[in-house]
Amino acid sequence: MKISSGRSRRSAGSGGAPERARQKRVGQTGATFIESLHKAERDHLRRSLDELIPLLDQAAADLLNTRTLRNFNRYRDLVREFLDHVMRETNQVREISGFSGGRLKIMVVVQKVNAALEEMAREVLAAHAEGLRLLQLVDEIRGLLLDLYT
Repeated sequence: MKISSGRSRRSAGSGGAPERARQKRVGQTGATFIESLHKAERDHLRRSLDELIPLLDQAAADLLNTRTLRNFNRYRDLVREFLDHVMRETNQVREISGFSGGRLKIMVVVQKVNAALEEMAREVLAAHAEGLRLLQLVDEIRGLLLDLYT
């Protein structure tokens, strides 16, 4: 018993400190990897949204100039794609960051955008849609999307 307990003390005493140091280094490397992964995800989201916003602006301008069902469908599809990117990427980042209340805020904005899209669809399809109201709705949707973007 004396021999085995002496050896275990020495091995625990000598091996414990390097093991803790090794675990600390691995933990630091893991945190750096996670941070760089999050940064890469944010950069990818930013690039894809930067590409999508000019397309949204052009589709909105086309819809305002020529109120056709085709222009409306194109604008609606681009808004959906924008929201898809934002909801998929932003929710993941917020969950990881631990912002549970932030997700609810985004959902409220998405509901407002969907309500504004439905109202705009009614106005586009109606023969007597007022141009100013349509412009106001397009600007409101763009503002809500930019709120999500920043």
